[in-house]
This record gives sequence, structure tokens and C-alpha cells, in this order.
Amino acid sequence: MQEGEQRQQQQKYVMGDEERKQLIDALKKKWEVLNHDYEAIITRVTKTNPLGLVREKERLEREMAQIEKDIQRLSTNCPLLIDPTR
Repeated sequence: MQEGEQRQQQQKYVMGDEERKQLIDALKKKWEVLNHDYEAIITRVTKTNPLGLVREKERLEREMAQIEKDIQRLSTNCPLLIDPTR
């Protein structure tokens, strides 16, 4: 059992500042794309209000909220331990 734990520990690493910055930038770009889609849906939902568009709007809201949380976590100055097995 200890060998398996040792292998898992060896696979973990601390994310560097440059890698963190690149990840934050990529998340911000993804958020911008989602926000663009969200704004387009908001316009259509308020005019027609079909159920499918409402669900899509809610999905985009959830994704954008998660990305905002991820950006906030990555923006801290604490070291991030990355486990690629998860």
C-alpha cells in the first residue's frame, strides 16, 4: 500500500507562476466566449422565453460561475499542488 501512495506523491507537483498565469488567461478567454453566448441567449429569452433557451442560459450561468471561482482560486499567492491522476 505504501508503494502506491509513494507513486501518487511523486506524480503531484506545484504549479509554477507562469503556468498559473497561462491557465488564468485561458479561463478568462473561455469566460468571455461563454459570456458572449450568454448575452445572445438573454436577448432571445426575453423576447420569446422558450424552455430550451432558459435551460441553456442556466447552464451558461453555472459554467461562468465555476470559471469565476477557478480564476479566484488561481489568483491567490498560495502554492497549488497539482495531482494529474484526478
